[in-house]
Amino acid sequence: MMISLRSKRFDVTTSIEEGSFHGEDFARWLQSKLTGWHADVNAEDWGWAIVARKGDYRYIFGIYDHDTNDVTEAGPKWVLRLYNQRDRTSWFKRIFKYNPPKAHQEVVDEITAILKTDGEFAEIQSEPL
Repeated sequence: MMISLRSKRFDVTTSIEEGSFHGEDFARWLQSKLTGWHADVNAEDWGWAIVARKGDYRYIFGIYDHDTNDVTEAGPKWVLRLYNQRDRTSWFKRIFKYNPPKAHQEVVDEITAILKTDGEFAEIQSEPL
């Protein structure tokens, strides 16, 4: 599942080294809001990852600044991808064809509620990967 949104809350103006992405502050903010989850933030070559566990759920929440040149009054566009690790680890599925991981609706609802409750996000939209 992919959630796109706009927000001025997080930094996209500070100079960063080549190959890096803005979004660490977004990832750390979301990590702090994941009540009941054990979550760690990691830098990746595509953005920032929150590796998270809660009960039987195993997820990677990927965060990156989609296009810092596409800024509106609501802020730049951000993308949050929800990867269900349990769904991705099925070797049987990988052998025969690519099946994108399916996020649990309750996890999508939880993340969306966190974003909507904050009040500093706009144009929150979700779509399958």
